[in-house]
Amino acid sequence: MGIWAIWTNAEWVTYGADTVAETGGYDWNGTDAVCTFAMLYNDEALYCAAQVEDDYISFVDTTTPYAWWERDGVQWFIDFTNNDEQDIILYPDFLSDIENISGEKWLPGEMIIVIGAIEDQTSPMTRMWPVGTRRGSRSDSYDYTLPDGTIVRGEVNEGWESVVIIDGTNYTIEVKIPWESIKTSKYYSDPEDPSTLTDEEMDMLGWDPLLPEPLEGSTIGLTHLCIDVDKPEGGFDTQVMWVGNGDNDQTWTEAYFAIPTLVSDWELH
Repeated sequence: MGIWAIWTNAEWVTYGADTVAETGGYDWNGTDAVCTFAMLYNDEALYCAAQVEDDYISFVDTTTPYAWWERDGVQWFIDFTNNDEQDIILYPDFLSDIENISGEKWLPGEMIIVIGAIEDQTSPMTRMWPVGTRRGSRSDSYDYTLPDGTIVRGEVNEGWESVVIIDGTNYTIEVKIPWESIKTSKYYSDPEDPSTLTDEEMDMLGWDPLLPEPLEGSTIGLTHLCIDVDKPEGGFDTQVMWVGNGDNDQTWTEAYFAIPTLVSDWELH
């Protein structure tokens, strides 16, 4: 698998079961895949790429639709609330209470970018976008009923451009995530008076992340996960996480927004 020209100046990170002890990550059940990933950005979008060396790819349509952990793929765990501005502006009374209860709570502005190991990126089981809710849960934790009666669990982000290239049992992923595409989820966002919401409404409440401005020079929380399913029928199998525990953002590392990348000729490969 080659590295495309746009990514030659990116900082690539490689990890697997044999390396996570050094980075404070974790290997579940003996993963044999090795993952390499990178990120770039400019004023328009966040760009993510990954290359996975594997010995078997399992992406089964019959496994649970919202359960991204039951099929091969990669995940970027991002914590935009790493910025102090969000903690102050976004309902501090509510968010501080939730965050202080447990370090394993999810909050608005925390999200997972999930890209599945399948070339057909129109599949409803890839480009998943779990987000933190105001009650400290994750949007793919259980079913939510939206105001129009629709029952959802996580969501597919239609604003992303993504491509997956499979080469034997290895695969390469490239995705463009416009900043506009992650400003709101389908869940409730920004009520005028949060104190008037019922418990059910609070559970469903989504987020409108305040991205740091300027991006250059700011930081976000970050870790990365590679799902390695070796079961032909799909289902939970093995995983390897680069840093920390995905359910506890206090264990993640930080990513620094360096100089923006000139991506005037962006084209998915």
